[in-house]
Amino acid sequence: MVELNNRTLALIGLFFVLLIVIVVLFIRSETNAAAAERSEVMGAVLVEHLKNEGYTTLYPECRGVSPTDADALRACLRVIVDARDLTKLFAKDEFKNVDAVKGTLGYLVIKNAKGGKSFASANFTLNYNNVPVANGCSTPGDIAPGYTCRFNFNTTCAPGDNLEVKYDGQRVFLHTC
Repeated sequence: MVELNNRTLALIGLFFVLLIVIVVLFIRSETNAAAAERSEVMGAVLVEHLKNEGYTTLYPECRGVSPTDADALRACLRVIVDARDLTKLFAKDEFKNVDAVKGTLGYLVIKNAKGGKSFASANFTLNYNNVPVANGCSTPGDIAPGYTCRFNFNTTCAPGDNLEVKYDGQRVFLHTC
């Protein structure tokens, strides 16, 4: 029969401690692997959304983001939230100058073309050579992504003149005649 002495008891105790540590580390490893997999899936959905909204072409910080690079995704999202340059989000949809012969007004239509933000119609201003000529879009409400904002004006836009659209005092679009 095996005689249990202090050395044998210490080895048996050490064996059980090691066995418990291995089990705890295995459980933690499996938990972390599952969390990493969920994070990668969420990152892939986020990257797909950024691409669909056009952010990956708008901002250099968003180019080449990957679902597994949390630091790059964080930097991209920070730039989007802090974006001050609204000119990248709008594009000219239509322009017609004043027709003095027919007596018709001119108009400029801009489109909320890129990004996922909506803009309040009332906060837009059309400036003709830095002088406000129209406040708010012709259509009230929010200008959601993909929708347009129209401004009417009654002064002929001659070569060298400019029509500048601002949102809360910040330029969103510039049209040079």
